[in-house]
Amino acid sequence: MIYKFPLKVPTFDHETSIWSETVFEKREDFLHFVESIIKEPGEYEFDETVSEWNKHATYFNIHKSYEGRKYPELTRDRKKWWNTEKNKCRKGVIYKNKGKVFYVTRFYYDWLNFMKIYDKVVADFVFPKIWDTHYDLALCVVAAELCYKNIPLLKKRQMGASLFFLGLIINAFWFERGAVLKLGASLGAFLGMEDGCWKTLDFYRSFRNEHTDWYRECNPDKVGNWIQQREAVQNGKKTNVGRKSSIKAASFEKSPTNGVGGPTTYMFHEEGGIAPKADTTFGYMDPAMRVGQIRTGMFIISGSVGELSQCKPLEKWIRKPGSDFYSRRTKYYDEKGTEGICGLFIPEQWSMPPFIDEFGNSLVELAIEAILQEREELREQVKRGEKSEEDYRLHVSQHPMNIKEAFAWREESKFPIHIVEKQKQRIEDGEVFVEHLDIERDANGKPVLKPCYRSPLKFPTEKTLPDKRGCLIVSERPPEIIQPNVYFASIDPVGEGKSTTSESLFSVIIAKMPIEKEIHTENGVKFELDQSKIVCTWTGRFDDINDTHEYASMLLEIYGARAVVESNVSLFINFMILKKRQKYLIAKDELIFLKEWGGNSNAHYEYGWKNTGRIFKDHLMSYGIESVKEVINEDFTKEGKSVKKHYGVERIPDVWLLEEMLQYREDLNVDRLVSYCALMAYLKLRIANYGYKKVKEVVNLENNKNLYNLNIRSPFKNIGKSNFKNENPKYNFKRTTFKNLR
Repeated sequence: MIYKFPLKVPTFDHETSIWSETVFEKREDFLHFVESIIKEPGEYEFDETVSEWNKHATYFNIHKSYEGRKYPELTRDRKKWWNTEKNKCRKGVIYKNKGKVFYVTRFYYDWLNFMKIYDKVVADFVFPKIWDTHYDLALCVVAAELCYKNIPLLKKRQMGASLFFLGLIINAFWFERGAVLKLGASLGAFLGMEDGCWKTLDFYRSFRNEHTDWYRECNPDKVGNWIQQREAVQNGKKTNVGRKSSIKAASFEKSPTNGVGGPTTYMFHEEGGIAPKADTTFGYMDPAMRVGQIRTGMFIISGSVGELSQCKPLEKWIRKPGSDFYSRRTKYYDEKGTEGICGLFIPEQWSMPPFIDEFGNSLVELAIEAILQEREELREQVKRGEKSEEDYRLHVSQHPMNIKEAFAWREESKFPIHIVEKQKQRIEDGEVFVEHLDIERDANGKPVLKPCYRSPLKFPTEKTLPDKRGCLIVSERPPEIIQPNVYFASIDPVGEGKSTTSESLFSVIIAKMPIEKEIHTENGVKFELDQSKIVCTWTGRFDDINDTHEYASMLLEIYGARAVVESNVSLFINFMILKKRQKYLIAKDELIFLKEWGGNSNAHYEYGWKNTGRIFKDHLMSYGIESVKEVINEDFTKEGKSVKKHYGVERIPDVWLLEEMLQYREDLNVDRLVSYCALMAYLKLRIANYGYKKVKEVVNLENNKNLYNLNIRSPFKNIGKSNFKNENPKYNFKRTTFKNLR
């Protein structure tokens, strides 16, 4: 930790112009103080006090030199002036005025007064302007450090966040002894002298060495490696003297762990919005920034969203910071103003020129009004055909007003993104019952489910991941007594075992057919429809291909499921034939969807379907899309008004299958999605041709007196009902149980 206690912070009373000190005896006291003044941009109420915050920059702009240099060199007054400023740059400054209290952090004060940045508007190097967004961010960084957290920042573009955090790096490099400072990025170009971080650092250093009395010599002094020291002779021997602080840069193009070892004070990960392996980098760095339970260093990742497939670590840390990352409550989670706890987020409406007043306060309401007007104009351009829907979505994602907009899909998706995202969120929030299980054979050779310590494989899965076995995602365990034609499966196989070069995984999806029940009671006959749903999925692979095949075979056996198998790779089909388990395979002649469009007509094989040409993209995928967005149930008021629709996506318990839908594009390897769409095509056409499976039940009321009020059950009977009814007790819900019954 940079701050040492007791901490004596310079304090200025604007009304009396008197300087004093505020003493914080311990870390907890200082943390409480900082957190007590954190608000959000637009609420800080900056006033004339801010003229004191950067008065040395103002003086420099007029005189082209700092006030401290008006005194002769080596004089007491000159040393005193520069030492006083160094103290502020190491501890920050508290400003008081008319009951208001502001704390300008050490690196923010330093950045405002002793570093220049390039301003594209004026096309020149200038001192940073005071913005309440930078002030707010500086306070959050200090609070995070004091409570031993790391910083994830999702920001709008043109916020100057990189310049800001590089100011933090230079501040520690300049004034602290032995600080170990690191820069990283997924591409080396982000770090170099052409247009990267090092160019900014070099300018910061050159300006300070030229215009301040804090001269710092580096040895080595080369791009990507500075150590603050110089050669000297002491007692007749050559040695290096200086603060020994260092700044090193490392690109993660070849390896996400390049240069991350060893103790670290601050690590700044540039362009976090296009850093697909940032979580791996953090995983390797984290131990170097801890001593026991105390964090000794800080990992900072900042960025705007680039390609959605490349920003997953940042998205994870923003949406769910966990215990390692700093979080705050925000009202900018989505367009509805939903409040939630998340990582740091800077929306478009904060510090948006020209909607900033003379003191640096964000005029948030005016900015929002201007943004909405601009978006309306873009919408009109889309209607006139001057811009595409994709252009509009991309613009919104780069100028987001809330977190949801930043991570929203930009391309015209084939899947209904809004309902897929909602189901994904329900699973992540624990609203959908799932178990993570494993399967093995018992002493009698019977497959049994058991707890699993592994987690489901993420999408996309790293090729070099050492353990790709994954686990089962189970929403409904198999019954003790298996009935025929109740469970069906779909399989996308693999052609090899252990691999560090292939993205392909073995995917199994098992679904339960809808069952129409005819229930006889003394009061008459009632009907009940158990909807179709996904009961189990597995995506993974074992090092031995035979273990992979056996694992999938056990799943089919325990559910009594017959499987549609993609037969481009025939190894699994051959395995099942060798083991005399063909009864679990669906023959090619039974695949009605092949007959529907004449697919695979010339293929000579007995089981499965071949994914050739555009069969998946042009035919099978349409079944998957329709299964997701079809309305399978509705809630009605007593007047018959529909108040809530339930979509087919609610039958899916696998968050990573949903993620494949969200990220789908034609050149993407989507094993789960191929399995799912083939299964949906088979089930849809099977139901259309053979109808629902029918079950007849007779209720003996003499022995079951309490069953005469038997209600029609639905897999969705508890979804959305209780909350809406509690809030609207006048509503009496009715279910359309037979909506899809033919």
